Amino acid sequence: MSEDLTKDRRLPKSIRWILLFGAVIAALAGAVKAVIEVWPKPPSIPCKRLDRPADPGAIGNSTRTAQPARCSLERGFELWRDGKPAALAEVFIAASPELRQLESRLLSKTKAATKAAGTVSLYFVHAPAGSGKTPLMDYFREKSGFAFVDLGVYRNELKAGSSKWAARETELRLIEKEVSWQPKLTASALEGGLEAFVKRVTGSNLKSSKGLLIDNLDEVHPDSSLQLLNSIKQYSIANPKRVIVVAGRGEAFRDYFVQNELRSVQEIRLPTLYVADDPMLTWYVDDYVAYKSGSSTPDPARRSELLNALRGLIKGHPFTRHFMYPGALGNFAIENVRYSDQNDRRLEALMFQTLIDRNKRTHNRPAKDDDISWKLYKDALIQIARRYKPNAETGVFLVGTEDVVCVTDGQSFAEVNVGRVLMRSGLVDLTPVNVRYLEFMFWPRNLHALLATGALE
Repeated sequence: MSEDLTKDRRLPKSIRWILLFGAVIAALAGAVKAVIEVWPKPPSIPCKRLDRPADPGAIGNSTRTAQPARCSLERGFELWRDGKPAALAEVFIAASPELRQLESRLLSKTKAATKAAGTVSLYFVHAPAGSGKTPLMDYFREKSGFAFVDLGVYRNELKAGSSKWAARETELRLIEKEVSWQPKLTASALEGGLEAFVKRVTGSNLKSSKGLLIDNLDEVHPDSSLQLLNSIKQYSIANPKRVIVVAGRGEAFRDYFVQNELRSVQEIRLPTLYVADDPMLTWYVDDYVAYKSGSSTPDPARRSELLNALRGLIKGHPFTRHFMYPGALGNFAIENVRYSDQNDRRLEALMFQTLIDRNKRTHNRPAKDDDISWKLYKDALIQIARRYKPNAETGVFLVGTEDVVCVTDGQSFAEVNVGRVLMRSGLVDLTPVNVRYLEFMFWPRNLHALLATGALE
């Protein structure tokens, strides 16, 4: 009986083998866990990297050779007067009904003229880096006599040492490496509202002025630009007859539009003056030569030489049409015209480097003289260009406000917000009134293809 009971209680052999196998597995798992706990962990990769070039047919062909849209000038406007080229600001105004209305608002001398110019008193003028905003604001300053604030002075003061009204603030950091910084206005500078700020930093009294012009809004930290715009809004509500014009890149205004309605502001995008063909090309060369010589009338010999060189550059390298706008891009084309015998790839790289050098010199952006931050930053730009395909007609691409890309220095990985990378670049044009998405376009447009296809790696 005892033997029978013992036999009945024993587990079948197959079950006993399964249990033994489980015990072995458990022991091995414990050993592996112990090894993992003491073994150095590899860096985690928090986001997907895009290391393969995008399809050139999808991006490169549509933007590299496409001719930018032209704008028309006001009927009867003359590009030359008595042999002298018209000022850039005058050409901008002739190309934009909104700027003509603004000019009338600024220069109106009577109540009837003021009424005819419209009732809006707050204007935001925006455009990408180096496109001519400052010449326009200087023109308005000279014609109107308004109080004037240049926010770009704080960057120069901090580069020289220190500033009374601003402090250096890191704006973008990648893997503990500072990529860009901006002046952040101190609490004492902004204390007391807009009128006190203007009095404090310029000595001007808004009460005795018809209005106010503020240039280079993007040259201060985003927190400061938003604070300043909110102060301007409050002042404008209390003083609706006093005209205020603020100029800067699109990114400097977007946070304001996220928080405020558009209807209280006249938003004006600076017109794109395409100057690759005559008569605009001849006018632009005349204006450039006259400016460089310090004379209002261009030297005929230099004008002819430069015109022929630029025509040859554009004919031999059609991609350079994307640079043919007055301001920084057009100047880059002129500065690199001596390299017109180079192939497209080499010339593209040279002109791109000119852009980067300008950003480092004037906008505190990364450049090749800082190898680590430049590599990280350029890597982020390349990934962005590969991820977002632009509209074939407009060059525009939409970015989510929470979108990220991943960068690495070979040791660590980090996520970085796509919008922040682009807005700090000085290489894009952002439409500030689109508050749902970040609406970007690379500037110049063919830069998108150069980055995406690996031409600049």
